[in-house]
Amino acid sequence: MKKLPPLLALLIPRKGRYATPILLDINLAVFALMVLSGAGFFSFRGEDLLAWGANFRPALDGAGSLRLLTSMFLHGGLIHLLMNMYGLLIAGTLLEPVLGSFRLMTAYLLTGLAGSIASVMFHPATVSVGASGAIFGLFGLLLVAMAMGDPRVAALRRVFMTNVLFFVALNLALGFMLPGIDNAAHIGGFLVGALLGFLIVLEARAKAQST
Repeated sequence: MKKLPPLLALLIPRKGRYATPILLDINLAVFALMVLSGAGFFSFRGEDLLAWGANFRPALDGAGSLRLLTSMFLHGGLIHLLMNMYGLLIAGTLLEPVLGSFRLMTAYLLTGLAGSIASVMFHPATVSVGASGAIFGLFGLLLVAMAMGDPRVAALRRVFMTNVLFFVALNLALGFMLPGIDNAAHIGGFLVGALLGFLIVLEARAKAQST
């Protein structure tokens, strides 16, 4: 069988690593569908993002609350998508072997939801999209696990320092300098991810002591 190109291989789920490819695939597929619908490519209009499920406090009544979840799979344009997929690839590659696929998927959804909730709490009428709340959450989880000395992530420190901190610093800096970047979602996701990291390390320690 012909070997797949490395970039394409990253998008194919396999045993022991299905969460990261599936999350990448969903984000990429939604973007592709928006492009094919004629909504844009380098950027999308706010009304089109709303039609596809963007987060927006005035639209959250009833079934509109699903926007808290759907918005984390939407992106404002090509650069926004590429930046977040880079962050997701790094976070997923580092964490999936440690957490397992199901827990990684759960952490992504929980931290992304936390980011969406934080966004509407701080922004009463802002259209918000993107996976960065969830990605910041995964980074927060990893950072706390490292800070608590979890041996499962000790070997990841160099990769974390060179990739994750760069991504976090860049996003936060852009969020304070440019309009349209939702630091409330970033911080909300990060804090819940940090809490999850704390609980996961405590769970691992409790299991180690009981054996």
